Amino acid sequence: MQDVRRPCEPNCIRILSWNIRHGGGSRLPRIVDAISAYQPDVIILCEFRLSGDPFLRKALFRQGYASVARGGCPRRCNGVVIASKLPLKRKRILSRRVEDPHRMVVAEFEDLHVVGVYMPNLLRKTPYWDAVLRSSRHFKNRPTLLIGDFNTTRHFVDEPGQVCKTSQYMDLIETAGFRDLWRDRNPDAREYSWYSHRGNGYRLDHAFFSASLAERVQSVWYSHAERQAGLSDHSIILADISTSTALPIRGRISTRRRTEEFMQYI
Repeated sequence: MQDVRRPCEPNCIRILSWNIRHGGGSRLPRIVDAISAYQPDVIILCEFRLSGDPFLRKALFRQGYASVARGGCPRRCNGVVIASKLPLKRKRILSRRVEDPHRMVVAEFEDLHVVGVYMPNLLRKTPYWDAVLRSSRHFKNRPTLLIGDFNTTRHFVDEPGQVCKTSQYMDLIETAGFRDLWRDRNPDAREYSWYSHRGNGYRLDHAFFSASLAERVQSVWYSHAERQAGLSDHSIILADISTSTALPIRGRISTRRRTEEFMQYI
């Protein structure tokens, strides 16, 4: 059994992605505490809602997450937010050619591009997958991570049967140059990141790495304890990626620096 809360190596960037279910609501304080236990450098939250934004901004900022990218999510709608201790070079929407552009957000760092993804259910996700595949031509030769809730599985591998109607995209994204490293490294494993009310498990949350980034991935894994404790209906997915970029000291930032950065943050 992998130690899911093991410390991150000094020369690694830790990425954490989590669908927090309907914005988190009253669970947000416990959600922030659960995230902080892993000391990630970059956080991707799916089903982020503006209703929880003021609390999240302050709570995460106190932990040192001074850089934020989000997609202009309308109120009472679910979207994606990316918060980071690393300085952002650029942030943007992945595609305007989908119904809800705020579901896919790009954050570009010094030697890493992160695309946070939250796809709709059923066949509604098809245009989003098509947008990801179009963008893959731009990203595949760069150190890029596509991560989040893709609401997609491989038949009989990431689900017990063949319920998913968009399973073919799991192969198409690999053909486009992005690797599902968790599956590569755990070819026979059955871990599910979400369960239906009937108790059927599905691995809906994924991390796809471009070739140049895949070489730097030290580990990629799931934590199910938070889902089992009722903090969300999804498990957390994490990845540790080696880097030559100078990283901030992990832990809380000083009061003076926090005050100076907060004036830019707001």
